[in-house]
Amino acid sequence: HAQVLKFSRIEAPDINMLCSFLPDTGKVVIAEECVETGSVGEYIAAHLKDHHVLLINLGREGFVKQGSVTQQKKRCGIDAAGIVKRATME
Repeated sequence: HAQVLKFSRIEAPDINMLCSFLPDTGKVVIAEECVETGSVGEYIAAHLKDHHVLLINLGREGFVKQGSVTQQKKRCGIDAAGIVKRATME
């Protein structure tokens, strides 16, 4: 069971709104197409530190090899299959 929230803007989200979804799922999976440091996902994870938060993104360092967006997402594990795999492993 999952609820998907898509943020349309890159800004700090309303933490109280996010908390309203927690009783239903108990777990937060954040998937971003960015590096971890300074990301919105890192902000959310810090504010929800008392909950099970899984942050999936490009990591802290390194470059993404050249390729199509689909290829890059798959390589980095941030495509749909990669996100489901990581979320069900945790």
